[in-house]
Amino acid sequence: QGRHAEAEAVLREALDLSVRHFGPEHEETTIWSMAALARSLEAQGKHVEAEQIAKQVLGFALAAARTAGASPQKLNDAARRLLFTEFPALRDVPLAMELATEANRRTEFTNSSFLYTLAQCHMASGDSARAREQWNQAFAQLPDEQARSARLNAAAWWLLGLPPDEPRDSQLALEF
Repeated sequence: QGRHAEAEAVLREALDLSVRHFGPEHEETTIWSMAALARSLEAQGKHVEAEQIAKQVLGFALAAARTAGASPQKLNDAARRLLFTEFPALRDVPLAMELATEANRRTEFTNSSFLYTLAQCHMASGDSARAREQWNQAFAQLPDEQARSARLNAAAWWLLGLPPDEPRDSQLALEF
């Protein structure tokens, strides 16, 4: 609905409550609220504050991923945040690739969501052939045609929607 000023007020209140109740680094509440607030601020043209909050979110995600014994999910989450931040200056495809690769290594390349993230890293780095391999491996592990169809559709939309400054293979998107 585009009511970003109202959303900003609600998100700031939610963020304050989340920090007090769960702490500043709680993924499902505080970090989610911070990321949503950054998007809302960006939509309102408050670029500097939005980028500062996005940078904090990335910092928390990376700290969680770098903790000794970090779960593969934390590694994958950090990779996705690095890959999909709205702020090009904060994107770090090589680090996202490193984290996604480690998440997959720890799960013996058997988690379709983690493989999908790794495929997106390869695509963002310009290696569409390797991305296609990872996507095929991820899709093969999905439980049914409906899940495969949904994931393929999402992959195609992601490929078609990459920002213009990112390498892409539009022919690969059309194959989906």
